Formats: sequence, C-alpha cells, structure tokens
Amino acid sequence: MDLRRQRLLEMVLAETASIDDLVNVIRDDHELTRMLVHAANTGLPGHRSPVQRLKEAVVLVGLRRVRSIVEGLQTTA
Repeated sequence: MDLRRQRLLEMVLAETASIDDLVNVIRDDHELTRMLVHAANTGLPGHRSPVQRLKEAVVLVGLRRVRSIVEGLQTTA
C-alpha cells in the first residue's frame, strides 16, 4: 500500500490528527481526493451547494467514511 495512505489510515485510527493534518496528507492523493469530494456531493441529503474543497469534503463525510474509503483503496491497490 502507498505509504501516504498507510500514514493517513494510522492518523484516522489514532483519532489524534486535526482535519488540517488529514487534508495535508490527502491533498497529494488525487484519487482519494476525487473519491472524498464525490462522496460528499452524493451522500449528503439536504446539502445544497456542491462541495469543491477537500477540507469541506472531509468534514462532511466524517472520519469513519474517510477511513472506509482509504481501507477500500488499500484492498484494491
């Protein structure tokens, strides 16, 4: 698995990282960024304006969903 994704998974599981810390790790992973923004735009009923910023996507989908997406990518890599 990509070391960046492994680090991100460790950060999410430890629950000690700030949203900004997570975003800084995710930012360079274009596939993960795309998936998180997509998840924020498709899975949130009542959210009217499209999410375009990574930080907003991470906040809206939550840490559990971030972890789930990263783990999914880990099994397909």
